[in-house]
Formats: sequence, structure tokens, C-alpha cells
Amino acid sequence: MYLASISIDYKNPPVGFPDRFYLSESDKLDLHKMLLSQKNINAVIIIQTCNRFEINFTDDTESEGINQAKNVLLTRFGEDIKNFLSVKTYLDTLNHIFRVVTSIESMAVGENQILSQCKEAYNYSKKHGFTDTVLELAFEKAIKLGKLVRSETQISKGKVSISSIAVDMINNVCPLKDKKILLFGNGKMASLIAEYLKEFEISNITVIGRTPEKLFNFCKLFNAQAADFYYLPEILKSVDVVLSATSAPKVLVKKKLVKKVMRYREHPLYFMDIAIPRDIDPSASKIKNVHIYSYKDLREIANKNLRARLSEVSKVEKIINRENENFMKKLGQLHIEKYFTNLNKYTEAIRNKELEKAIYMLGAVCEPKIKQVLEGLSKSLMKKLMHNFLSQVRENPLDAEELEKFTNLFMGSTDQPSNQN
Repeated sequence: MYLASISIDYKNPPVGFPDRFYLSESDKLDLHKMLLSQKNINAVIIIQTCNRFEINFTDDTESEGINQAKNVLLTRFGEDIKNFLSVKTYLDTLNHIFRVVTSIESMAVGENQILSQCKEAYNYSKKHGFTDTVLELAFEKAIKLGKLVRSETQISKGKVSISSIAVDMINNVCPLKDKKILLFGNGKMASLIAEYLKEFEISNITVIGRTPEKLFNFCKLFNAQAADFYYLPEILKSVDVVLSATSAPKVLVKKKLVKKVMRYREHPLYFMDIAIPRDIDPSASKIKNVHIYSYKDLREIANKNLRARLSEVSKVEKIINRENENFMKKLGQLHIEKYFTNLNKYTEAIRNKELEKAIYMLGAVCEPKIKQVLEGLSKSLMKKLMHNFLSQVRENPLDAEELEKFTNLFMGSTDQPSNQN
């Protein structure tokens, strides 16, 4: 049984990545079934994120299952992805799974989301019966390892996401709980900001966006109020914090407007502008009680945190190498137990056959008591003959390839013995 993986990620993406590889629930189910319908593929776990698409599977052979999986992916997503597929086998696959779950293969090293995404993918496959013992062992070990490295190292310490740092920075200078918030934008970055704002028990969020339908859906998702840009002056009079993340080509909030608004305010106004180009006129920071933070401030913090995380990668790799060795020992033990099961079936079949022959040859003189003695004798002989050998194998495990060679030498195959007398 061989572990294998085929992946595509942000490091070498084909045209249309990642949208092209998005799978709906029905698509995901169909792809699992399509892969499992291949002759040499026994189990499958598919991981899909915004930066990664991969299938991890077990293969009866070293290459046939990989070729079959490749063909399925080329059929499903197009022949042009062929040169973008990264293929790994056996120990390299295990190492890859461990590196992915611990986040050192992520675009944002140390991010936590990949751990829950891998856990979700594993649970999905297990629930639908798409896993086997080897793949289950690999992913259960990987998930435990993902938690372990985050507690034993600083790989996830310090945020590197601009949106999360933006919210934290504003919260440090103006605690957000029970504050009135204005959010400019309803795109991807604004969505991330809104997601982080959930942590601060904010009940009053107003959102200004360009597309009414998209704005409505955004506000419904984040329990916010939609507003038109026309009412911006009035909104600025009452809010505490403005978070801006649009793709507008020019400044949306000019110094003149801020100056006018501040005449009606008795408390400070905080702006967090993470748009490129800027949404807020930076010269407005010269106005009394106006505080403006920009993408540049956040980028410096993000880079500092990222450097700290990268310095932890070598520690994570040492843990991964240690766990690789432990897992391979466990996998080797699994192969041995499987071998013992087959060997016991084989020797038991021989014993039963020879016992039947002896009973037949004794004929009428073979009374029940004699049958019982012969049964006990045959079992005792077989047990004593095999004891030293089985003990030696347990104490000095053979690798999978050696075990298979010995099995074929000893039994001819792992099937039942031949019918020769």
C-alpha cells in the first residue's frame, strides 16, 4: 500500500487558479467517487483552499494509481494543467501532508485556517467511507501534529493578515466594543475585516458600497446596515471608527469634508485606511482629534511578524522529521500485523488440510478422543514452529518491500495455499 499526493498551489498556478478548481458539494462528491472507481486507488482525501488544491490517496502500486489519478484530474480540469501537477509518493507524501497541516507550506506561514481545512477534508472523506487505515493514520497524525507545533513553537504567533492587524491596531487605540463603525467597501478585504470585527461584540456597523445587491447581501451576512455614499457627511458625525478597503481609483474622504464634520464632534475620529490607492486623504491627519492609520503602518507590522514566524520554520521541520520516523515505525507495524494475519490464514489452512488427511487415513479407528488429540497436536506444533520466527520479525521489523518479498518466498502469495497434496 503506497501513499501518494497530487497537488496544485499558489507557487506554480495554472490559468484560472483557484476559481477553476472550486468544487461544489455535488462536484466534490463526484470527484471522490470518480477517483475511487479507478482500479488501483483505495482511498482519497481532497483538500481545496484559496491557495491549494490537492488529492491525497493510497495506491496498490507505486505508479498505476498515480497515472489513473492524473487522468481523472486532466479529464475534469483540462489537459493544460498537466505541467502544473506536483506528484509525491510514500514518505514524501507523508512529509508533504505534515508540512501542509503545520502551515509551513502556506502562503501566510503560521496561519491557522489550514489546520481546520485539512481536518474538515479528512472528516468529510471518513464520513463518506472514502478513507482506509493508512490514510486515516496519516491524517490523524497530521492533525495532532498541526496542534502540537502551534503549542510547542511560535509559528502562529503574531498576525500577518493585513485585515486582522488593521482591526487589532484600531482596537488598541480605540477599544471597539460598543463602538459605532463605518466600513467602506464590500469586497474580499472588507469581508475579512467584517469577520474579525465579530470578535469585539459590535452591534452598530454601517457599510457603504457601490453595488446595491452585493451590498445588501454583505450586510445580511454580517448583520450590518447599508448606507448610500450621499449620507457620508452625516454618518461621519456619529461614528467612532472608519475602516476603509475599497478599490476606488481616487480619494473618497477629503480633508475638507473631515474638517467640516469635526466641528460637530466632541470626540476623536479614527480612520484605518488599507486601500491602495488610499481612500482617505492623508493630510486630514493634521486636523485635531483625527487619527489616520494606513496600509504602510500595517505592512511593517505584518513583515515583522512574518519574519518571526519564518524563524520558527526550522523548529517545525525538526518536529516533522521526528514524527515522520515515529509514523513510519507505526506503519511498518501495521504492515507486519497484516502479514501475520495472512500468514496465520495460510498456516491454518495447511494445518486443517493435513489434519483432515490424517483423520481420513485413520478411518474407523479415529475416535473423537483421537481427533481431539490430533487437533491439539497440530495446533501446538504450528504454534511452536512459528513462535521464534514471529518474535524475531516483531523485534526486528522488515520494511514493506522486504516483507512482501519474504511473503512471496514463504507462501508463494498472500492467498491460501495451493491444492497440491
